[in-house]
Amino acid sequence: PSLMEREEFEKEKRKLNERIEDLDRREALIAEREKELESKREKLEEMHKGLNLEKKKFEQEKTRYAGYQKNVKVLADKILNMPPADAVAIMLNWEDPLVIDVLRQIDADARQAGRASITPFLLKKMADVKAERASRIMYLMTQI
Repeated sequence: PSLMEREEFEKEKRKLNERIEDLDRREALIAEREKELESKREKLEEMHKGLNLEKKKFEQEKTRYAGYQKNVKVLADKILNMPPADAVAIMLNWEDPLVIDVLRQIDADARQAGRASITPFLLKKMADVKAERASRIMYLMTQI
């Protein structure tokens, strides 16, 4: 080969080597990006699993709360349909949050029916028996 052919060959060889190096850099960059994407995909999968678990817990809690609300409505109806002294005696055996929820349901039912609620009367009767507890319940009804 002539000197000119050799120079042309060397020139082409350098271009080819540069091209190979460029492709190697690109390949390394692509491999790095693939690792990053895989890591992000795994994180997203974990987040998705966590969200699904939270959604399931939320649905269970919602179902339980719906059952609780149904029970509160039933209890409010029963309390309304018994003598006030008996109703107070029963409610004094309940925990404060349940008493508050039932009294609020009685208020809501009375509002919906367009009549006065017996909640103040029941609280008065409760205060006659346990004044401190009746005061706490009245206070909590305004706070919660």
